[in-house]
Amino acid sequence: GTFGLDASDDALSGWAGLLWSPRPDLRLFASYDRGSRLPGIDEVTSYSPVENLVGLANSDLVAPSVDAWELGGRYRNDWLRVAAAIFRSEVDDVALLLPASVDGLPFADLDGDGQPGPGEPLWVQTQSVGSRRIDGFELTLDVVLPWNLDLFATLTSTEGDDRRTDSALAGIPPRYGAVGLRWQGDWKWRPWCEALVRWAGEKRRLSQEEQLDPTLDATTLASYDIPTLRAGLTLPPRLRLTFSLENPADDAYRAYGSFIYGPARNLALTAEYVF
Repeated sequence: GTFGLDASDDALSGWAGLLWSPRPDLRLFASYDRGSRLPGIDEVTSYSPVENLVGLANSDLVAPSVDAWELGGRYRNDWLRVAAAIFRSEVDDVALLLPASVDGLPFADLDGDGQPGPGEPLWVQTQSVGSRRIDGFELTLDVVLPWNLDLFATLTSTEGDDRRTDSALAGIPPRYGAVGLRWQGDWKWRPWCEALVRWAGEKRRLSQEEQLDPTLDATTLASYDIPTLRAGLTLPPRLRLTFSLENPADDAYRAYGSFIYGPARNLALTAEYVF
C-alpha cells in the first residue's frame, strides 16, 4: 500500500562559546553545541535489512539530537604549559532496529497457523528509543627544565554509557596517553634527542556487542607501554638526519579499535634535505 511522509519536520542546531582571559597567561573557555539529523527514508519505510527479517514502516521517528558541552583552560608561562578540558555528549532519540509484532505475532504468519515456520521472517522496526552519554577529559603538559630539557605528557580518558540498557557503550577506548623527555642542543648542528613512552590502560568496560566480538582478543584489551628513542641533527647547509628506535622490547600489542598489531621492533635512519 501507500505510505505518506510529513516533510515539515525540523530540528534546531547551533553552537555557542565563551572565552575569558582573567590574566595574560591564563585562558578559560566553555562551549555548547547542539546538532541533529532527520531520519532517513530507509529508516521510516519498510525494508529488509538482513535475511529472515522484515522491517515495518515507522512514520513516528524523530530526529536524533546531540548536546555537547566542553569546559577547559590553558595556562602558559616561561617554563610551564598546561591545557585541560572536560567534555560531555548526550545523544537522545537514537534510531535502533528492534523486534516488533503484527497482530500480536513477532513473525510474518504466512500460512496462518499462528506458529513460526520456515520462510516466515521476523518483524523488526526502527524506533527512536536510544539514549547515550559520553564523558571524558583531556590533559596536555609541557614543562621546561634546566639543561635544555623539556618534559611533556598527554592523557585522554573517556567513558560511554548506553542509558537504555544501563551498560557500557561500544567503541570507547581505554585511558591512553604518552610521556616523554626531550633535549635540544644549542650548538651549530642543532642536535636533539628524546625518549617517549606511549601507553594505554586495560579495556575493562565492555559493551554487550564487544563481549561477543571475536576480534577483541586478550591482546587488544590488555594494557601496553611502548618506548621510542629518537635523535637527530642538522648538517650544513640543510641536511637533517634522524635516528629512531621503536618498541625495543619487541612487544606484541594492538591499539583498541585496530585490526592489526602495532609496529614490532624497528630501527630507522632518515635523511632529509631542505631546499
